[in-house]
Amino acid sequence: MIRCLVILLPVLLGAGCGSTGAHSALPAPAGVEVDRALCLASSLPGGTDQSSLARRSHRLELARNARVGLLRWEFLWSAIEPERGDYNFEAYDRLVDAAAAVGIGWIGLLAYGNPWASSATDSDDNYPPDDPADFAAYAGATAAHFKDRITRWEIWNEQNAGYRFWRPQADPAGYADLLVAATGAIRKADPDARVAFGGAFFAPQGIPGALEFIEDCYAHRPDLGDYFDVMAAHPYMLYPPAVAPESKQALPPFENLDQASLSEMIADLRALLEAHGDGDTPIWITEVGWPEFESVPAGLQADYLARAYLLSFAAGVEYVCWYTLEDSIGHAAVWEDTFGLAPYDPDPTDGQDPEPKPAYRALETLSTVLAGMRFDADLGAERGLSPELHLLRFATPDRSRQVLAVWSHGRTQTLELKPSLPGYLFSGAVSMTGEALELDAEDGTSIDAGGDVIYLIEVASKTG
Repeated sequence: MIRCLVILLPVLLGAGCGSTGAHSALPAPAGVEVDRALCLASSLPGGTDQSSLARRSHRLELARNARVGLLRWEFLWSAIEPERGDYNFEAYDRLVDAAAAVGIGWIGLLAYGNPWASSATDSDDNYPPDDPADFAAYAGATAAHFKDRITRWEIWNEQNAGYRFWRPQADPAGYADLLVAATGAIRKADPDARVAFGGAFFAPQGIPGALEFIEDCYAHRPDLGDYFDVMAAHPYMLYPPAVAPESKQALPPFENLDQASLSEMIADLRALLEAHGDGDTPIWITEVGWPEFESVPAGLQADYLARAYLLSFAAGVEYVCWYTLEDSIGHAAVWEDTFGLAPYDPDPTDGQDPEPKPAYRALETLSTVLAGMRFDADLGAERGLSPELHLLRFATPDRSRQVLAVWSHGRTQTLELKPSLPGYLFSGAVSMTGEALELDAEDGTSIDAGGDVIYLIEVASKTG
């Protein structure tokens, strides 16, 4: 039976019981390397005061230590172009350069409206422009300014949630026209840029639902797939998110809503793209998360983070962005302040950084254990295990090292596991938050699979 040991994670990962010779006869795993796919939907303060500088430095340190390679956040039109044709990128230059200094890139979210561009409002920037060409001019100017520093752009955010981000109501035709105009301007400014359809809100309370909204965009522009390189999605599990990523059961008062699991949401989106001839289009999850509140205590938030990332990679998602890095203050609904991986720090200049949440440790562990690896196989499905049990294999491209990620989203179940392929031995095991675990033996072990992910490390044996 696996038992917990107090051993530092890097020591365990450096250990091995055999050679690291490649098993070249086996096909290379598919997809992207996990540590290159980690993203945080997180803001950085753009100011030059001491508080902003300290908070920015701390957030970047947290992201870098968790091996996060990308941040996704708003490049606000109303801040960049406060008056028509008058562009100011100074604050965003500071953010982009500060992140680049620690090896972190961006998915730039081009949003939202601009009061001077809309006859519907003189103050609210969540109204779309009267003329999409005005938005396109800002998008093109922004892409040109950041050319060679940012090559990933997302057009708007949760535009199907019209009551909040595309006021006064969602407008698929209007969004499709804006996307077409913006993409043309970005590609003219930077032919190497990748443009993402804005992340649609998937929680079943969305009005309209994400799939319905995207279908309506295609209905307005059947050639829509020519105007985005990536489909972004926000597969939240209800709102507030309060059920597991594997769940198909909504909670009161939403029992009558059609609740899909995270994997089903991704599969449904892929099927929609395939139906329109865009099945090869990559999918990015540019927001997903669970707040830490009454229904989701800190330990459960960590469980859901690890499992959501793993399931997303198994579904072929290219980037996954957790929302968000640090708790905030000021939302009308208090729980919206608690999605962070670290508590809010009221004074980032005092040198007393709050201890990160278990969810941060779960992300840090996942990125360390699966560094250089790609998703390889769903062994639970292949072996006909109980639907509640998950057994996913990740592997380096040369297969010198593999990892089995194991958990149950239902009752805890005991599993007897052997290395997943001939020629491999277990070299160690790691808990979801980074503690080393003791194996029964190199050639097999018994584990109690529950909600916490367990990572079993396999290495090629000397005789394999």
